[in-house]
Amino acid sequence: MYTLLIACLLVHPTAAFTSSDEDSPSLRCGMPGTAILREHFFDMGLEHFEEKTQILDMLASQEKIPIGIDVALELSLYDYLEGTLKDHPLKQTLYAATRMNIDLLRDDLKEQYCEEDLS
Repeated sequence: MYTLLIACLLVHPTAAFTSSDEDSPSLRCGMPGTAILREHFFDMGLEHFEEKTQILDMLASQEKIPIGIDVALELSLYDYLEGTLKDHPLKQTLYAATRMNIDLLRDDLKEQYCEEDLS
């Protein structure tokens, strides 16, 4: 199951990770606490996604490298798609909307919380 997800990460356009900033081994992302992250999800219209996945547990109050954020979001999106939306008649439409908002959230989190580790 996760092998397929990793393969999708390698070929999905948003998972190419070609930005030279993201390739830097010294780039670190100090993620905020649960309450602040929950606000980010709410602002992006992803409160249902946040409630139905373990994404806050994967990100809140942790230090990540940028790809760690990507992996956490992709794993949660996969679980959301296969669990919550599995038999939903509008599965593809909801997936597309959630995917778009996840990509915007990913960019927002990296912009706000990632910085060079100068130590």
